[in-house]
Amino acid sequence: MHWLQEKCPTFCATPPDGGNVNILRGNLGETIAFCTGYWYVFDSSHIKPFTANALNPFGRISKSDIDIVWIHFGETSDDDAVFLQEVKTTGDASLSLADSLISDYDKLFDTDPQVTLHTRLQYIKNKLEFEHKQPELCPRVEALAGQSPQTSPQVQLLPTLVHERLGSDPQTKMLAIRETLYGKGWTRRAVQPWAIGLFDLNARLLRLAIGQQ
Repeated sequence: MHWLQEKCPTFCATPPDGGNVNILRGNLGETIAFCTGYWYVFDSSHIKPFTANALNPFGRISKSDIDIVWIHFGETSDDDAVFLQEVKTTGDASLSLADSLISDYDKLFDTDPQVTLHTRLQYIKNKLEFEHKQPELCPRVEALAGQSPQTSPQVQLLPTLVHERLGSDPQTKMLAIRETLYGKGWTRRAVQPWAIGLFDLNARLLRLAIGQQ
């Protein structure tokens, strides 16, 4: 929360409403998930993050890319791995919004080129070559994904729920999502659900949006 207050401008002078509320909540959830991963899970110089909305949470749109992509470059290409983190944020104790994580991952090998894993990896290759000046990593990125879950052993999923902690049961919900993803061809090693619970979540996010502590 302190990072958001320090690094980002306020979303608006008055509380948002309508569609802006959902965009804001979703973007802020991605930022919370990113900060958790960056500081506590993927704190290694060998891992590069690529975000859709997490570093611009108060923007008025939400990009439809994979929310967060973490790429680990090992000593050899055989040690490389890509972690795909889709994030949902909800203040509803039923946590029903988490079910849409499944459809997000279904898009990875779908027919729409705008949202597939290969399209996202091509974008990352471009950033590595032209922004990071590391063209030698591009072939390694291209080799990470196959044409299906079964042909992508170096791909891991991090379905993530940022949720209201009071009255919710994130363990049951995320275990159910994991089982569904298993049924779609992902191995048990490849699916690692996250649940990040905060009390009074909606009010916390709203205070951030209007620049309050």
